[in-house]
Amino acid sequence: INLKSILNLNPNVPNYLGIVENKQLLLSKYKFAIVIENSLDYVSEKIFDCLDSENIVIYVGGSLNKFNLPIDLVIQLNPISSEIYSELHRLTQLKQSELHKILKKQQNSYFNICDDWNNRKVLSSLAARIIKENTV
Repeated sequence: INLKSILNLNPNVPNYLGIVENKQLLLSKYKFAIVIENSLDYVSEKIFDCLDSENIVIYVGGSLNKFNLPIDLVIQLNPISSEIYSELHRLTQLKQSELHKILKKQQNSYFNICDDWNNRKVLSSLAARIIKENTV
């Protein structure tokens, strides 16, 4: 293998359909979002982006209890394709009023944890601490 050929590989392959300017605006066009984590060791921003966009979230990842998140925050499934398909099929058969109940349940659960998980709160606290330390 020629070393130059390896150096010329571009790890930043552009997205297939282009760059998304506003992720929440794009997500808000859909009723459902399937969030599949890359690892069982963490919860990424994907779950929160979908909740912010008011999607009914179907989640495949680490146990929410492990991360001190309520189990009713999302519909959590095992990474088995038949289970994901079954749940999607079940959801698509529900009436709008039933879907609305699921969405409201997820949103209420999300709002209950927002203060702890909201990045703005973390950044505000950090900024306040930095200002306090620099003015002493």
